[in-house]
Amino acid sequence: MCIRDRYYSVRDNIGLNAQPGLLSFVHSDPSNVWVPLPESVPRKADDAVAFVQNQKPIGSDQISSSGIHDVTGRPVLAIKDTPWCNGVAFAVNPDTGLTGSTNKGRHELDSALQRLSGSGTPALPGWPPLDGGYAVDKSAGRGGSSAIRLETSRNAPRAGAGQRVMVDQTEPKPLELRGFVKTKPLKSSLDDQCVISVTLVDSDGQSRTERVQVAWEKDDYAQVAQTFESAKPITRATVKLLLRDESGATAWFDDLFLGAAGTEVNLLQDGQMEAEPVEAGGMSGVYVENTSGWGTTVNYNSAHFTQAGLPLVYDNHTQKIGILNMFSTYEYLRALADPLRKDDKLICLLYTSDAADDPPCVDLGGRRIINKKTHNNTTPSSHFHSRLTTSTPL
Repeated sequence: MCIRDRYYSVRDNIGLNAQPGLLSFVHSDPSNVWVPLPESVPRKADDAVAFVQNQKPIGSDQISSSGIHDVTGRPVLAIKDTPWCNGVAFAVNPDTGLTGSTNKGRHELDSALQRLSGSGTPALPGWPPLDGGYAVDKSAGRGGSSAIRLETSRNAPRAGAGQRVMVDQTEPKPLELRGFVKTKPLKSSLDDQCVISVTLVDSDGQSRTERVQVAWEKDDYAQVAQTFESAKPITRATVKLLLRDESGATAWFDDLFLGAAGTEVNLLQDGQMEAEPVEAGGMSGVYVENTSGWGTTVNYNSAHFTQAGLPLVYDNHTQKIGILNMFSTYEYLRALADPLRKDDKLICLLYTSDAADDPPCVDLGGRRIINKKTHNNTTPSSHFHSRLTTSTPL
């Protein structure tokens, strides 16, 4: 059985958890490790690999243990410039059974389950939680007021809060963002470790995302401020408070303002974070993104072969064996389904091609099986394997 439905992405629509008739899911991207690159680093594969090897950014240990290799032994990657990451996406094997405590599959599984367990934490009505969510700190704000506190750990390396507002400009006018942030201790030097992300959508439907960096470590609150110009009227804006640090870090946000420059009309609901927290809508399960991404890629990293739970594939073009990465994605989904089944949670899959319907079948929510489609065209793909081995993995 294949279930298809309409969905909204949290990148453009946030705070939908509590609306009747909607199911909300925590996000999981087990097949990629996203690494932001400084502007000084050329957007070339060799330079991206050198940056990761030399600078050891967040996720470098996962790339080392779980990275997919091409037939020459080089990492498989894609240079990307997206609203959430301007840098590089490394393809990784999401199998949770790989050796080492830092493998991507195990890290992603632990993170998803931790975020599910905290999805009912009380939140401010105007600030829906993102990623690992946040806490309302009643006395940690400026002058003893309330503040939003983001906290990360190794099992939950991302935390956040967000809010979308209608701007509805009739003519272009500068927008101003300002607020106060305190952080400690930030152990990484990544530019986007702790940011206020602002996505602006103009009257033509074009969007752009600006990232306002905050101070790395302060004994007291530091003010942040930025003005945004646009050639077209702005219709809406999405503000996200984001923290990412797998070593563990804390950030507090208070007295945030977004509005027309030179005015005091705050478009943000509860910018002072003083509203009474309410029980956040519980999550229905895990949304696994990009299940077909890198799916037809053959992983030639021989260090992964002995941990493969499914047969290796043989590539006639290269005359070498490897792991079809869709099989590794299945292993991740199987590991994820076991604990979700016990809590009556669902797995929501996003895929972009029929590759996600190839064998083996996918456990949906730990209860139903999506059966393999019957295809009239039985010609094997010219891109990868021409036959599957039928013996145990090598």
